[in-house]
Amino acid sequence: AKVQLFLHRWRNTARLALALQWYTLFFIGSGGILVWSAYELLSTYAVMDAGEIESNLRQIWASSNTTYATFDLFAEEVHIPMWLSRLNELGVCAAVLTFTLSARHVWHLVRTSAQKARASDYELARSTEWKPAARVNLVLLVISMPMVFSIMALRSSCSMWALMTGVSGHRGLPWVASAELEMGKCMSNLELASAFQYYTVLSFTQLCGSYLSSKLGVLEVIMKVSSDASVRTAAQNFKMSEYQRSSKFATFLAAYAFVFVGVIVSLLNFFTAEAAVDESYELIADKVDDNVRKTLKSVFLVITVLCVINMSIVTRMEAITEHLGNANMKFMGTRLLLIIAQVQSVVILAFTVGSPSYRFLSEHAEKLGLVEHVRAWEFSEYQALFVHTSLLSFESLLVVILNTLTWHLSQAHEDSLFLFGPDEARETFLPDIEKLPIPLFSEACAEAGHRGTREGMGV
Repeated sequence: AKVQLFLHRWRNTARLALALQWYTLFFIGSGGILVWSAYELLSTYAVMDAGEIESNLRQIWASSNTTYATFDLFAEEVHIPMWLSRLNELGVCAAVLTFTLSARHVWHLVRTSAQKARASDYELARSTEWKPAARVNLVLLVISMPMVFSIMALRSSCSMWALMTGVSGHRGLPWVASAELEMGKCMSNLELASAFQYYTVLSFTQLCGSYLSSKLGVLEVIMKVSSDASVRTAAQNFKMSEYQRSSKFATFLAAYAFVFVGVIVSLLNFFTAEAAVDESYELIADKVDDNVRKTLKSVFLVITVLCVINMSIVTRMEAITEHLGNANMKFMGTRLLLIIAQVQSVVILAFTVGSPSYRFLSEHAEKLGLVEHVRAWEFSEYQALFVHTSLLSFESLLVVILNTLTWHLSQAHEDSLFLFGPDEARETFLPDIEKLPIPLFSEACAEAGHRGTREGMGV
C-alpha cells in the first residue's frame, strides 16, 4: 500500500503509476519476448531455402559424430515438411493475435477497476486507482495465461528451427551438443509456461475460495444478530476462520495437489533439460529421469484429470455462480490448456518413430491393415516436438477467444469483483444485509480483502 501511495502521490504522475504496475511491466516484457521471437523466426529461419539448410546439415554431418550412417538418414531425422513450416509461420500470427486479445481484455478490466476505485467511498482506493481490486488481480492472471503459453511456444519453436535447419550446429557446436542445447531450451520454455499455468489454477481457486469464505462470513453475521439468544450464544463459539480455512482447503484439494505436484514436475523437467547440456550433471539427470520423473509424470496425468473434475464440480456451487455466473465456462479455457499440455504430447508420441507408443500402435495397425496410414503421419523425435510447439500457438489463441467470450461480466458480477477495502470484506450476499440494525463492519478491514471476512467485522 505504501508503494502504491507513493506512485499515486501526485495526480500528474498517474500515468507513471500506471506504467509501473505489475500488469504493465508484465505485458511490456511479454511483448518484448514476442517481438524478439517473431523477428528471429521470420528473419532468420523462415527465409532459408532448401539449399542453405542442406549445406548446413551436410557440414554438421561431415564434421560431427552424428551416429547416423548416411547423410540421408540424418537429413530425414531433422527434415521440416512444408506443411509444418507453414503451420509454424502462421503460429506467429496466432501468437500476435493472442497477445493483442489478452492485452485488450486485461486493459478493459484494469480501466474498469480504476473507474470503480475513483467512485469508491474508500479513500485508499481513490488514492491508488491503478491498483486493481484483489479479485481483479486474480482474474488478470487467468486472462494472461494463454498469452504466456503462446509466447513460450514460439520461443520453443525458435529452438527447434535452429536445431533442424543446422543453424545451431553451423555456429561451431558439434551435433550432440547442439541437439542437447536446443532441446533443453525448448523444454525449459515449455516448463516455464506450465509453471505459469499452475499459478493460474491456484489463482482461480483463490478467487472461487474467496466467494465461499464470504458466504460463510454472512452466515456468522446472521447468527450473531439473530433474535434467538441460543443462536447468538452459539455464534460466540462458532470459529468461522477455522471453517473458512478448512472449507477452502478441502473443497479444492485436487486443485492444490495438481499445483503442488505440477511445480515439482516442472522443476525436475527444468533440471534434467539444463543438466543435459552440462556433462557433470548428466548422470544425475539420468537417474532422476529413470527413478522419479517418469513415475511422477504418470501420477501427474491422473492428478490433472482429478483437478479438472474437482473444478467442474466446485464451479457449479451457488456461492460461486451467484457472483461469477457460469464459472465452469470461465474455467474452460484453463481446463483446455491443462488437458492439451498433458495429452497432446502423448498423442504425438504415438506417431514418433522408436517410442514404445509407436511400436504398440504399429503392431495393432498391422493387424488392422492400417500400416500405411500410420506411416504417413510418423515423426522423428525432433519433428514431434516441433509439431507440439506449433499447435500450441493456435490452441492458445482458441483459449484466449474463449476467455474473451466467457469472461463477459454483468453489472451484478462486476459489483462482487470490483470491491475495495471494507466493501471487499463485507460482501453482500443477501440483498438486505446492510439493513441489519447494528454496524457490522469497520474500516479496520481495509487491507483484509477476501482472505479474511472475520477480521473486518465490527461485531
